[in-house]
Amino acid sequence: MKVTLSFTDKPNIEDLRNADIYKSTIDFPDQATYLIGYQERILKIAELISQLSIAAVYLSCKELGIKNQLIAENRTTEVKSTLHHLFNVTILHFSGRRLGKSRNQSKNIKIYAPSIAQLPTHLTSVERRRRRKKSLTSNLKQLNYLSKNDEAQITYRNYLQNLTDQLLMLFNADPNERWDFAGFHPYWLDSNLIKRFNNYSKNLQKEQKQAERNALKKKTGNVHPNTGKGRRPGAIPGEFMGIMFRSQLEIRFATEVESRGLTWIYEEKRLGKGNYLVDFHLPDQMAWVEVKGRFEPRDDFLLREIAKELEQHNERLFVYTSGRPFVVNKDEFQKITREEFWERLLNP
Repeated sequence: MKVTLSFTDKPNIEDLRNADIYKSTIDFPDQATYLIGYQERILKIAELISQLSIAAVYLSCKELGIKNQLIAENRTTEVKSTLHHLFNVTILHFSGRRLGKSRNQSKNIKIYAPSIAQLPTHLTSVERRRRRKKSLTSNLKQLNYLSKNDEAQITYRNYLQNLTDQLLMLFNADPNERWDFAGFHPYWLDSNLIKRFNNYSKNLQKEQKQAERNALKKKTGNVHPNTGKGRRPGAIPGEFMGIMFRSQLEIRFATEVESRGLTWIYEEKRLGKGNYLVDFHLPDQMAWVEVKGRFEPRDDFLLREIAKELEQHNERLFVYTSGRPFVVNKDEFQKITREEFWERLLNP
């Protein structure tokens, strides 16, 4: 039997993306469904966990016929932060062993966005410091670690004691397994949450940039051409003489041929068996020019194939790059200087 607790700081969980939901899954043995009142125990567990978190908590359990039932409202406004920025979790650690097996098992239950109001000041001040030992098990604490003379710690201990008792009742429903509460950590710094936040930030930046590009296209009415796939990712498109080019290098070449008074056509047609879309056709020069930011494996074969085809019509193929240009024939790419490139191009 699987119980899933979903933590979020946003309303309407049904409309949220996975990136905005933090899930804690608890696996109980199937025999737990035979216990009298197991439904009430699961609801009690969810309620106790929600009291230890400031996030909104939703419960899902197939056996109970429950999906995303709201257990507690969001209270992250108490710390003036979002769930994405809360990297600490409360962890309950259980150890168990199956009869006839020598290897121990373990289960960790994570409670996201721990409620500082429920954490004794003594614990929050200590656990926020940089821990000396990195492993979780070496930093676990027992319930007797909490003071019996401090009211806040007594309340916190009662919460944990009640919660672990309810969990152990269901964990030990399988007679072939024996589970014990091994300890807890009230404010564990979870490195996985830091990695998740970094990935979330990167994806958010990508979405924002894409939204800005879409807004610019809508405003200017320019649609980036969908031909010539396989160009270098990250090339910056731009407009020149009313034509939308795929990269700044293409614009540089277009301005040069325009300044020399040459007739040119941008992406006129596809050539060769590979349907390669050559960037520029200069009909008066009997030449085609491919502008390349970087070469790809397919270019070596396809461009030489096109050069062989063009030679039959007394036409030539050049490759213009940010470095030294090339003359392409059926056998090789011949590197030439930029001066030689323009000299050969202007003199068919």
